Amino acid sequence: MRPRRAHWAFVIGLAAGLSVETLLFLKEQCRSLEEALQQDFRVLLFPQPDLPEEKAKVLEERLWAVPDVQEVRWVSRHEALERLRGENPELLEAVTVLGENPLSSGFEVQPSPRALARAGDWLAQIEESGDWADIRYKPAQVRVFLQAQFYRHFITLSLSGLLCLGALAGAWGLWLAVGASKAWRAALLPIGLAAGGVLLGVGLTVALALPMRLLTPWAAAWPGWLSQLGLLIGACAAGWAICGTVD
Repeated sequence: MRPRRAHWAFVIGLAAGLSVETLLFLKEQCRSLEEALQQDFRVLLFPQPDLPEEKAKVLEERLWAVPDVQEVRWVSRHEALERLRGENPELLEAVTVLGENPLSSGFEVQPSPRALARAGDWLAQIEESGDWADIRYKPAQVRVFLQAQFYRHFITLSLSGLLCLGALAGAWGLWLAVGASKAWRAALLPIGLAAGGVLLGVGLTVALALPMRLLTPWAAAWPGWLSQLGLLIGACAAGWAICGTVD
């Protein structure tokens, strides 16, 4: 094995550290965004005026019967006014200019993450659960949730493909090394160089992403240690297979 060839393992590790760590970090951001949107998303359902209390109970039971409903709350006019007072005092002054509460009582429904994944069908079931005067929610919030979920799945698919390539490269190197008496000793240099490249690549990614995490408190945590270990093993296997086999 020529030394110059072994040194390419460092380049492989560096490229893997930068690219894979970036994908892992973006995947965590997508997951964090999904959770934040799901926890914040609510559907407001306003029944017909002068609804008797008995029928309100029936509507609440129907809402609970819809699959993937995580929470159902009855929000009175007074509670809605107090919430508006805390969130937007200026808007409160505008809606109470006549001296009375113009807000309506209604139900507040929180879906599960699985419900948002099929938002169209789930919202149709909610609408069919009763005779509603009005239904309000944020369509843009649903759209962003679905986009974040799509990107997370796409990144996961890409990472799975890279993991398979690393495993195949390691198996190929192991196959070539069978029967070579110096194979394991010759593998130490490229494996070490690949590991060093991975650590440098991960460090550069962290250095690039750290300012964003400091400026945006909502940013997700770093990828878990299992993902980091898989990155290290995969890059070392690829570096050994490509640069560590005996000539």
